Amino acid sequence: MWCVFAVSLAMLVGACGESGAPSAPPAPSQSTAGSSTAPPGDVGGGGNPNVFVPEMILGGAGGSRPQPMAGTAGAAGTGGASAEVKTKIKVLIVDGFNNHVWQIVTKRYLTILARDPIFAPVVSTVPREDDPQWSSWKPDFAAYDVVVQNTTDIGNTPGSWPRETQLAFEEYMRKGGRMLTHHAANHGFERWVEYNKMIGTAWRSKDYGSALTVAEDGTVELIPPGSGTDTRHDYRGDALVHRLGDHPIYAGLPREFMARTIEVIQFMRGPAENVTVLSYIYDPVEKLNFPTSWLVQYGKGLVYNSNYGHVYAQAPEDPIPESMRCAAFETVHERALRWLAGVTEMPPVPADFPTRDATSVRAP
Repeated sequence: MWCVFAVSLAMLVGACGESGAPSAPPAPSQSTAGSSTAPPGDVGGGGNPNVFVPEMILGGAGGSRPQPMAGTAGAAGTGGASAEVKTKIKVLIVDGFNNHVWQIVTKRYLTILARDPIFAPVVSTVPREDDPQWSSWKPDFAAYDVVVQNTTDIGNTPGSWPRETQLAFEEYMRKGGRMLTHHAANHGFERWVEYNKMIGTAWRSKDYGSALTVAEDGTVELIPPGSGTDTRHDYRGDALVHRLGDHPIYAGLPREFMARTIEVIQFMRGPAENVTVLSYIYDPVEKLNFPTSWLVQYGKGLVYNSNYGHVYAQAPEDPIPESMRCAAFETVHERALRWLAGVTEMPPVPADFPTRDATSVRAP
């Protein structure tokens, strides 16, 4: 039997936008920190560690921002930087190997971030393992507010991080670092134990770890190893996202909106610890709601993960695909980077943000 635990965070619900697909289940009731079965920062579900709602992820009372780690860009003493004095968000984009077209992904992030002078992005490309410089590749992670992770070895993709660099990144995250994983970057490094804790769930076999689904009443169901199937996706296309609650990342956005070419990934597996589900989409095959974006607390660090942004069967010189030009993807991820960096003030909702009836795709 699957174990069910309540999550005290406003969630998103979703429905498959495929023509002819079953309609979405009723929207779950909104839950807040005030109505939680466990106080913010404690473990929900009667002490089970697999569903966690830390105050840092909730943003604290009134939706305040998370605190940057002391000693990193954006930190000011022990209290972190305030929204009033934050003039730059230093972003490190790590790329170099991926089963998707990482060159296109990095190019689009640079385009998105160039629209707002608050972002100061830097790209660090991991050398090939047969390159003499590979063993010495070790960015100064602590010099950045957020790391955009755009590498993965899923599907036997050649490439890896040097072990010394892995350990340095683990320390950065434990001390309060911030990471945003892009799409397949959330599914790599199966044998990197600490990375799996950072991402919560990933593309794994059904015996690897627990999976999460969201019930109609808004509770998170913990599916134990061996139940369900291996991770897979049967649908990639437009999907309707239902937003509940007022997390700062989604402040002011419509309660319902369409996402362009997003994958509904079933039964992502992993430690599933310290996970807060932010959105999910209805899967008409399994007739279950699977998470499509979620936050993980790792030590004092925070990680934003999502299934947006598929870029697979195109060569680097091809135009930017619509999945990366989706106005929902671009808006939510820009806001996620701001929130991770400790900025509470979000930009206005763009005029081209999608509605519940239509997607919105921007120019290349």
